[in-house]
Amino acid sequence: MHVKNEFSKIKNVSSKSASSYNEDDPLNNPISIDEIKAAIERQETNDKSCDADNIHPIILKHIKANCLHVLQTIFNWCMSTGNWLWKTSDVTFLRKEGKSSYMLPGAYRPISISSYFGKICERVLDKRLRLFLDIEGTLDEDQEGFIGGRSTTRYLFRMLANLEEVKRQKLACIVLFLDFEKAFDSVHLPSLCVKLSSLGIQGNMLNMLRSFLFNRTICLKVNNYKGEKRKCTIFGLPQGAVLSPLLFILYIADMTHNTPEEVKRYLSCYKFADDGTLMISFENISGCHEKMQMVCDHLSKWCIKNKLVVNCDTNKTEAIILKTAAYTEEQKPAELCINGKSIKYVQSTKVLGVIVDEDLNFKKHASQKLKECKRKWGLITKSTNRNYGLNVYSLTLLLKTMVLTKLFYAAPIWLHKCLNLFKSFWNKVILKISGSVLNPQRELTELALHLPPLDVQLEALSVKFMCKVLTQGDNLSATLYQVDESRIPSFHVLTMSLKKYFLWKENKSHGTRMIDLTQQHFKDLAYYTQADIISYKNKIWIDSIETNLQCRTVSNNKETKMLGVITKIKNSGLILDKNNFLFGYNTNKSLDSRIMDYIHGSSPLFANIQKIMGGGSGEACRFCNSFNDSPVHQLLLCLEVQDTSYLQLKEELGGADPHSYLDEVLTKSSTQKAFIKRVEFLWGQNEALQDLSN
Repeated sequence: MHVKNEFSKIKNVSSKSASSYNEDDPLNNPISIDEIKAAIERQETNDKSCDADNIHPIILKHIKANCLHVLQTIFNWCMSTGNWLWKTSDVTFLRKEGKSSYMLPGAYRPISISSYFGKICERVLDKRLRLFLDIEGTLDEDQEGFIGGRSTTRYLFRMLANLEEVKRQKLACIVLFLDFEKAFDSVHLPSLCVKLSSLGIQGNMLNMLRSFLFNRTICLKVNNYKGEKRKCTIFGLPQGAVLSPLLFILYIADMTHNTPEEVKRYLSCYKFADDGTLMISFENISGCHEKMQMVCDHLSKWCIKNKLVVNCDTNKTEAIILKTAAYTEEQKPAELCINGKSIKYVQSTKVLGVIVDEDLNFKKHASQKLKECKRKWGLITKSTNRNYGLNVYSLTLLLKTMVLTKLFYAAPIWLHKCLNLFKSFWNKVILKISGSVLNPQRELTELALHLPPLDVQLEALSVKFMCKVLTQGDNLSATLYQVDESRIPSFHVLTMSLKKYFLWKENKSHGTRMIDLTQQHFKDLAYYTQADIISYKNKIWIDSIETNLQCRTVSNNKETKMLGVITKIKNSGLILDKNNFLFGYNTNKSLDSRIMDYIHGSSPLFANIQKIMGGGSGEACRFCNSFNDSPVHQLLLCLEVQDTSYLQLKEELGGADPHSYLDEVLTKSSTQKAFIKRVEFLWGQNEALQDLSN
C-alpha cells in the first residue's frame, strides 16, 4: 500500500512536468518515450551479469509499452525533483593478469554493477548533455576519447602529423606524455559540479547530476558473500557508470586554458581520456625547455587545484626530445619537473599501444608487432600441417580476427614505413594456409584464399580512415589539408591514396591533375559505404596483380592462365567476398591442400600424381593413353575418368574452353562445388592407382 501511494505521488509530479515542455531549455524538458527506446537500443546485452535487483539487461529489449510508460513516469519524477534513485552498486573483484602476488588490493580490478534501469536513465541524460555541449561548442576540441566518431588513430594522427611538420621545419621540440594517477578515482566531485555549472548546465539537470554523484553506497561481493553498505567519499566518479566518461572529460577540459600567453602559441595539446600529450616546438632547444617547464609549472598548480596527481614513475609520465636539425645530444637540457618530481627523457615510449621514438621511424614498434604476430600465428598453427589440423576456412578466419586485427591497429599511422619487415611473415602465412610444399605463385594463392596482400589491405584501411577524417568536419580536417600542402613524406602517402580513391569513385581510370582536398566536391566524395571500400580494395588488388604479371616475362603457362583469370574478374565486375569462397567450413585440411595443388600445380606430390596418371614423365595417361601433363587433362579432358562430378563440372562450365576452368573456380560458387567434388574423386582414383603401382 505504501509503495502504491509513493508511486501515485511520483505519477502526479511527473504528469505536471510532462506538460511543461520548453523549447528554449531542451536540457531540462520531460523525458519522452522515444528517448527511453533509443537508450534501450544502445544498451549492450551480451556477456552481462544481473544487477543488484537480479535484472538482466536482455529483459529491457523485450519491455512492453505499459512498462515504458512506468519508466517514463519514474524518470520524469527524478528529473522534476532532482533525485537520483539508483545509488547502490555491487562491486566484485577480478584478478589483473601478470601480478606477482595477489595478496595486495592493487592486484585486483573492481567491477561495479549498478541498476540497469538507472543505466537507461543515464543514457538519456548522456545524450542530452552531449547534444547541448555540441550546440554550445563547449566540448573539448583536444579530446579524442569518449566522443562519438573519434578514436585512438585520430589522436595518433594529429600528434604525429604535427611532429613530422616540426621535423620538416627543423625546429626543436619536446614532447611530454602525461599519466594521471588513478584519474577517475581522484575527481573532486564538488569541483566537478562547479565546472558543470560554468558550462551552462543548470536547473533540474544539474540537481540530478549532483544527486547522481553524491551520497552513493556500494556493497562489496567476495565469493558470493555480499558485505554491508559503505558510503562513497566526495572523490571519484562512479565506476562503470554511463555518465562517468563524459563527466571526466569535462573535468579535465580546462587543463591548458590558463597557460601563460607567452607559451600558448608554441603549445599543442592532445588528450585521449586520461592520457595526455603536451608538445612545445621552438627555434632552439634551450627556449623549448624553458617554455615546457613553464607549462609544467602551470600543470602543477592545476593539479593541486583539481586534486589530481601526475604519476612521475618510470614508464608513466615521460618526455622525448625529437631528433631534428635544431638539436644535438650535446645540447640535452635539464630534466623537467612537475610538483617537485623530475621527468626522465627517454628515446621511446608507448602511446596508446604504439611505440613512438625520437626518430619517428616506428622500427621498435614494428619489431614488437612482428613478434606478437609470429607468436599468435604459431599458437594457431602448431598442430596443423598440409594433411591434418585446422582447414583453410578456420585458418583464414583466425588470421583475420586474431593476427591481422593486432597488426592493423593504427596501421595508417605507422605501417607504411615498416611494411617490408612483414613481407617474409606474410609469405609464410600464405604458404601455411594453402598447404603448399614449395612456394606457389603468390598472386594466384592469395586470390584463391581471398587474402589481399598487406599493402592492398593497408591502402584500403588508410582510405577509410582519411574519409572519416574529412566527413567528420572538425579541426582534424585542417591537419589533413596541411599534410597535403606540405608534402610530409610519412603522411603524404595517405593523401595520395585518398586522391586515387576519389578518381576511382568518379569512374576515371587515371588522372594527372592534382586534387584539391578543400573543394566541397571531393569532401562529398569522402562519404562512403562499406561496399565502396570493399570494391575499391578489390580493384587495386586486381590492378596490382595485373601490373606484376605484365612486368614479368609472360612465357610460362601459369602466368598466362593468371592473366586470363584477372581479365575475367575485371571484365565481369565480380567482387571477391566471403559469400564466394572456394573452401568450406566443413572440409578437412587434406582436401583443402589437394584443391590448392590442382589450382597452382607446383607441389611435388602433385607431380607424383601426374606421373601415376601418365604424361608427366613422357608416359601416356593410364586411362586414355594421351600425352598431356596439364592438370586440366585430369579435371576435364580425360574422357575415361568420369563420374557424376565430372558431368556436373562440364555442365557448370557450359561448353566453355576447359582450360579456363580456373576463372570459374575463383568467380562462380556453383562451379566451385562441382570442382571440389571432382578433386575428391580424382584423388581417390590416384591413391588407388598408387597402391596398385606399389
